[in-house]
Amino acid sequence: MIYELGMGWGGLAIAVARRYPDSKVIGFELSPLPWLIAHMRAMAVASSNFVCHNRDFLKADLSDAAIVVCYLSSDVLEKLKPKLERELPVGALVISSTFAVPGWAALDTVIAKDIYRSPVYLYEMQGVEPPA
Repeated sequence: MIYELGMGWGGLAIAVARRYPDSKVIGFELSPLPWLIAHMRAMAVASSNFVCHNRDFLKADLSDAAIVVCYLSSDVLEKLKPKLERELPVGALVISSTFAVPGWAALDTVIAKDIYRSPVYLYEMQGVEPPA
């Protein structure tokens, strides 16, 4: 299961769905106009493995995620972080474009080949250390 949180117009989620046809891709977008465009784009490509929701991803169950992709500001990532720590299984990957998740150490960081040379951060969910 691959989630895109705050998918905007749906370009990345649709590309991921095409690239990984055996994986279910779910996108969330709260803003109505971008969601509508993403929904229409998804219908146009008739991708059976992509679904887009016009709802708040902070209220969605992400516990079955293998990968979470996002391009969210630092303040939204700060709100999202406890949810990801609570819900994502060990080994799930979180990919964040441009903004680092506050307080997390990235497994890897690459620079995108865009005009902004945006950093892309890769995180892997770790198990909780048992108390000593």
